[in-house]
Amino acid sequence: MAGFGKLILLILIAELITAENSFHYGQSARRRSTSDCQTCCNDTCLHMDCLRAASATVKNMDPEADPCTDFAEFACGNFYKTAIIPPGQPVTSVIYNIIDQINDAMKEIIEEESEPGEWAYVKNMKNLYQSCMNKERVEQIGVQPYLNTSYAKEWPTLIGHHWPGESTFDLNDVMTKYFATGVTHIFSFSVKQDFKNTSKHTLNPRNDSVVMAYERYLRDLAIELGAGPTVAAQDAADVVDAEIKLAHISPSKEERRNDSNLYNPTTLAELGRNLSYIDIPRALRASFATANITLEDDQEVNVAHSGYFNRLEGVVNSIDNRTLQNLFGFNYAISKVQGLTDRLQNIYFEYFKALYGAKTRTPLWLSCLWKIRCVFPYAISKQFVRRRFSEASKTKVLSMIANIKAEFEEMLQNATWIGNKTKAEALGKITAMGSRVGYPEKGFSDEDINEKFRDFVMSPDHRYNNEETIDRNNFIEKLQKLNKPVDKNEWIHAPHKTNAYYEPETNKIMILAGILQPPFFSINLPQFLNYGRIGMVIGHEITHAFDDQGSQYDLEGKLSDWWEPQDKQEFHRRRQCIINQYGNFTDEQTGLKINGKLSQGENLADSGGIKASYRAYQKLLKNENTKHLPGLNFTDDQMFFLGFAQIRCKKYTKRAAIALITNYPYPTAKFRINGALQNLPEFARAFNCPVGSPMNPEKKCGVW
Repeated sequence: MAGFGKLILLILIAELITAENSFHYGQSARRRSTSDCQTCCNDTCLHMDCLRAASATVKNMDPEADPCTDFAEFACGNFYKTAIIPPGQPVTSVIYNIIDQINDAMKEIIEEESEPGEWAYVKNMKNLYQSCMNKERVEQIGVQPYLNTSYAKEWPTLIGHHWPGESTFDLNDVMTKYFATGVTHIFSFSVKQDFKNTSKHTLNPRNDSVVMAYERYLRDLAIELGAGPTVAAQDAADVVDAEIKLAHISPSKEERRNDSNLYNPTTLAELGRNLSYIDIPRALRASFATANITLEDDQEVNVAHSGYFNRLEGVVNSIDNRTLQNLFGFNYAISKVQGLTDRLQNIYFEYFKALYGAKTRTPLWLSCLWKIRCVFPYAISKQFVRRRFSEASKTKVLSMIANIKAEFEEMLQNATWIGNKTKAEALGKITAMGSRVGYPEKGFSDEDINEKFRDFVMSPDHRYNNEETIDRNNFIEKLQKLNKPVDKNEWIHAPHKTNAYYEPETNKIMILAGILQPPFFSINLPQFLNYGRIGMVIGHEITHAFDDQGSQYDLEGKLSDWWEPQDKQEFHRRRQCIINQYGNFTDEQTGLKINGKLSQGENLADSGGIKASYRAYQKLLKNENTKHLPGLNFTDDQMFFLGFAQIRCKKYTKRAAIALITNYPYPTAKFRINGALQNLPEFARAFNCPVGSPMNPEKKCGVW
């Protein structure tokens, strides 16, 4: 059934919602000669994008820092000193500035007065935004619609100490009821072409401050909904303890990077026989019945993390009936009322503050805009692209992709450590790799979007009902993908997002319109900035096809072992070098070591991406001249690396840095800059870094 939507069981990870015109710089940096500077001054870019880029270069860097000791400090030192993290955010960065600009543009779009003949999807977007912004009406309605549901009336925490359902509790009955709404616990499911891990795992000590904040959040949420304080406190504590038990039997984040070990196909009937202690088929059938889909016994199911389900019985048996019911009760309440009223927003913010260190709540207009971006992603993207993205940009980026792909192909050809058979497979994969830029070619017309969202009829004055309509339609859309041919033109992320990604199942890189904005990219910027910034991103995504996870998929996007054993062994050895390199970095703000194993995919992609983009840029210079930025005394090569680094200038709250290092497959930004450049001899030559200096170590790591 390759190429069709498949039913995939995922464990429900118990995640405890856990930026002078001239200056001189250090002696180790190589200056342009007088003749070079004269050439520059006769060919200087004076477009506003270039003037802003030159100003930002000076503003963000610390010219007193030694680029051969700490290039991130050289490129971003003044940013680190002067940038202010907005009170409602956990981080600030150059890319966050782009996001702010996109949000402002979207706010302008969504707040425009409706016009006669306006598309229904545009009107419904605006109605949803209005219903969210109408604080008086939201407070008037409050949480009563939720309290009127049977889910609230059967929630032990709201009932009190004496819960009548204790003696008649049946976990399978509870699962069946909640799964039919799309609200799950203990395990979850998804419909995908093939298995790809998308879950996150957080396992913290019981007395961890974030865990305690999560428990307070559950308690205060229940009290706000009418629970007694004593009952709410005890039930919240019991639920947290249960979620920690579930987390203990979950595979680690590092273990879940091996997709090959997560492919365990079976049938629905076989699954029921093998896991007789819990009626998973019944729960799944209840879910799909919502979309009028009947699951047969021979329905193919992939059980990701099969070991989790083997250990689940003991954990479920150790949790009392009241707490099992409360696991679903809390989850359902959070999905329906989180952040609904002003008091509920305050309750959630206290938890968010503990998790990420934010100081104030997100403005209401921005929260409401985020809702639009999530519910109507293609719709708001259509309006954004219409105003802020050009076909000239798309053409330019497609040309850059072709150039960088060609260089990566040459890098594969030159890789002497892999044998001919594996190399042929790798070359076939890079040749077959597709690319999409900006926005979808299909399904992106006003007519298509109008049809896609025809059931999303929004009221301008009833937020809760709108949320119910959204939840139901999204759930049904997800279910209806089962056993249908996979739409290989579907975009996982909406075009407005400041993002790019690689899809291993389709072997495509996707460069979204949102990231193709200054300072990441502009057709008016010099090539050294475009290639150092968006070019590096392109190279990064291409390299993901050959990182620890992408390398498990073949040219058609199938999970397949196409490596010769000796080549795979050498690949692992080279990856281990990168794991060790980053694992030796210690974040000064938190004192935590970077998790080299968890972040290896991003680190490998950074190293390969900057190398491929630099090579493509150098080849481009043989055929065309490049303009320069005004007032800067750097060579073009130095500007390439400065451009790469400064797009990653980023400043975190301490709590946000802890969350990033602990929970996500990324190192902090400083080490993404320094780590990749330490492995690149061309960087050391550009800045005359002596061998043995921190930025030019004798031992370098390299895969591609």
